[in-house]
Amino acid sequence: MANRLSLVLLLCLFEPLVRCVSDRELSLLPKIHEMENPDECSKNNGVFCKITVMLSPFNGTNHSEAWRVIEETKEDYRYFPRDKLFHGRCFKKNQVDRLEENLKFSYDSKYRNDSLQANVKSFACFEKGRYILDDLDYWDMLFISIGVIYGVFIFLATVYTYLASKEKANFVIQVVTIFSLSTIWKELRKPIKNEDFQNLKSIQGIRTITIMLIISMHAYYGNMLTFLKNPEFMENIYINLVTRTVITIFTFLVQSFFLISAWLLSTQLNNILKRNGDLTFKDVFLMAFNRYFRLIPVVAVLEAALRSNLAYNMVSYINADMMKREVDICRYSWWKNFLFIQNIYEPDKICSSVTWYLAADYQLYLLTLGLYYLSHKMKINRNYLISVVVVITIAIQVTIVSQTDFQGFLRLIPRTANLEDMLMSIEFTISYIPPWCNSITYMMGIIFATIYCNHKNERLFHHTVKKILWLVCFLGLPVLAIFITSFQYDIRFLEMMVSIFARPVFAFGIGIGILGMAGKTGGLIRMILESEPLIFLANFCYCVYLFHYAIVFLRILQQEEMAELSVFYIATYTFKDYTFSFVLGALVYITVEHPLVQLQKLVFPQVSTKRPSLEESTKPNSEIIHSNST
Repeated sequence: MANRLSLVLLLCLFEPLVRCVSDRELSLLPKIHEMENPDECSKNNGVFCKITVMLSPFNGTNHSEAWRVIEETKEDYRYFPRDKLFHGRCFKKNQVDRLEENLKFSYDSKYRNDSLQANVKSFACFEKGRYILDDLDYWDMLFISIGVIYGVFIFLATVYTYLASKEKANFVIQVVTIFSLSTIWKELRKPIKNEDFQNLKSIQGIRTITIMLIISMHAYYGNMLTFLKNPEFMENIYINLVTRTVITIFTFLVQSFFLISAWLLSTQLNNILKRNGDLTFKDVFLMAFNRYFRLIPVVAVLEAALRSNLAYNMVSYINADMMKREVDICRYSWWKNFLFIQNIYEPDKICSSVTWYLAADYQLYLLTLGLYYLSHKMKINRNYLISVVVVITIAIQVTIVSQTDFQGFLRLIPRTANLEDMLMSIEFTISYIPPWCNSITYMMGIIFATIYCNHKNERLFHHTVKKILWLVCFLGLPVLAIFITSFQYDIRFLEMMVSIFARPVFAFGIGIGILGMAGKTGGLIRMILESEPLIFLANFCYCVYLFHYAIVFLRILQQEEMAELSVFYIATYTFKDYTFSFVLGALVYITVEHPLVQLQKLVFPQVSTKRPSLEESTKPNSEIIHSNST
C-alpha cells in the first residue's frame, strides 16, 4: 500500500515529464506566426498590420480534433498558447479605412476546415517613415544639449589634466580632475589593498558572470516576442528535463545580487560598529542619502534616452507599437524610478522593467539600516529582528499564493510568451519583484556577513570533509533549487513551498561558496572567480545591468523577418549582446557613474570612520556595494 501511494505521489509530482501532445497532433494546428515581407510592403507603398487572432470551436462545438489538441496545450505551461495567433500582413492604404470589416471577412472562414472559428482580437497598422527626427520635442533637445555640453566638459577636463603641472589642487581643480578620462583610467587600474575587498574578491567574479547570464536571459526570452518560423524549438527546450532545468536558472540570478548587496552593506555596518563603537542616526541617514544619489545619475540618463522620440528611429517601423509603450511609460511614470517604488506602485508600468531590482534593493537596503540601528540602540538581538522579518515575509507569501490562482514562482515559459502579458502577470508583479519576495535572501546576506566578520581570519572549511561539504553546498543547493522549480505543481501546497523557499536555498548555496572562498577555499573555482578580467569587468556591472536591456530590446525590435531559431543563431546574437552591452556599460560608467560618484564623495558628507571601508575607498573598484542584477 505504501509503495502504491509513493508511486501515485511521484507521478503527481513529475507528471509534466510526460509529453501529452505529439508532433503529429501539433501539425494539425494553424501556425502561430505568419508574416509577409514588411520591406516589400513599404516599397509597394502599403501599410503593414500586426494582427492578433483568437481561435475558438466553430459553432461552440468542442469535438474537433484540432480544438482538443489546443485545449491540451493550454493546460501545459511548456507550450505556446495555440489558441492565440500572430499574423503580419500587408494592406493597400485604401483598405485601411475598412480594415476591421475586411479582417472579419478574411478570417471568418479561414480555419473552417479544422472546425475552428477565428476572431480578430486586435490589430495595429504601421506605415514606414511615420516616426522621423523632426519629432524631437523640447525635452529631447534639452537632453541632447546637456549631453553635448557634458561631453565637451569631459574632453576639456581630460586635456587639462594631461597638460597641467602637478601643483596642489584647489576645489575647482579637484572637480575638473574627477571628470578626466585619464584620471578615471588610472584609478581603474590602481591595485586595491582593502582587506575586505581582497577577502571577498570572488564576489566580483560572481557579479560579472551573473550579469552575463542576465543578458543571456533577456536575449533568450526576447525570442518569444518575435515572429518565429519554428516556435517548436522553444517548446522542446521546456519539454526536455535537462534543458528546462538549465533555463530555469534565469529566474534565480538576481538572488545572487540581493545576497551580495546585503553581505557588503552588513560588512560595512559591522566595521563601523567595530571602529566607532556606535551607529548613530546621522550615520544611517548619510548612508541612505549617499546610496540614493549614487544610483540616480545613471537611472536619469537611461530614462532620458528611453523617453525620447529618437527611440522610434532605432527600431523597425513594424514594432513601433512596442516602442511606443516603453516611451509612454518613461514619459508618464518616470517619477516612480526616482522614488524607487516602481516595484510596488503600478508594477505593470515600469520604465525599463529591469529597474525593478533597484527599487527592491534600495527598499531592503533601508530595512537593513533600520534593523542595525534598532538592534544597536534598543539592545535587541539582531537575529530576533531578522527572524521577525523572515516570518512576516513567509506569512505574506503564503497569503498571496493561497488566496490567488496563479502560477506561483515566476518561470520564463512559452505560456507567457508576450512582453506585455509577462510584465503584467501576477507572477511578475506580486511573486517576483516586490521586496517581500526577496527579503529572506537579503536577511541571509546579513547572517553570512556577520559570520564572515566574526571569523575573518579563519579558514572555516580547511579540513577535507568540510571542503567536500562546502563544494556540495556551493554547487548542489543552487542546482537543487533550480531543478525543483523547473516543475509546476498542481498541489497548491507544493507550489507555495517552492515559491517561498526555492530562492533562499539557491542563495544559501551561493553564500556558502563566497564564505568558503573568503577563507581561501575553492581551488580552481576560486581562481576563476578572482581572475583579473572578471574583477575588471565587475566595475561596469551596474551600468551594464541598466543598459543591456535596451541593447537586447532594440535588437529584437529591429527584426523585420521571421526568425529561425537554432543553437548557433542563439549563440551568435547572445555574443553580440554581451559585446555591445559591456561596451555601452563601460562608456556610461566612465563618463557618468564614476565621475559623479567621486563628485558626490567630494561634495556630500560621508560616514566618519577611522579607516576606509568597502564603500568609502576612493578606488572605484572597491565600490562593490552596487545595485546590480536581472
